[in-house]
Amino acid sequence: MPRSACITNPTRYGSPAKVESVELAPRTIHDLGGFPRELYQVQYPAPGDPDLDAHVQKLPAPVQVRHDNRWGLDHGTWSVLRHVYPQADIPVVQLSIDETQPPSFHYEVGKRLALLPCTVFGSTFSFTSAVASECRKL
Repeated sequence: MPRSACITNPTRYGSPAKVESVELAPRTIHDLGGFPRELYQVQYPAPGDPDLDAHVQKLPAPVQVRHDNRWGLDHGTWSVLRHVYPQADIPVVQLSIDETQPPSFHYEVGKRLALLPCTVFGSTFSFTSAVASECRKL
């Protein structure tokens, strides 16, 4: 079992990238629309990891990462991790994508993330497929 997880989330983007959900109890965000009511009731109460947040913020240049604890774990994170860690007992840090950068930049970010003391996930999951899977389970 890993100590913690960092997930890059394509549903959260901006410039520069932000480390999100570092508080001890990040809320589950339902930032989606038009899906069955049951999906909006899903909770993923994974704890945050302030130590991992600090590591991510110190990624070497040219990566610039800001801290942002106003958000929580949104569907790009919980729709994936609830299948991998269904007990939500692994601390999670969510990293947004810097929309101003080309793919080569994100590849370099991935190489730096690989050095972190955690399991790293890249959430490129098709959320529409995840919704179908969730609804079948409810």
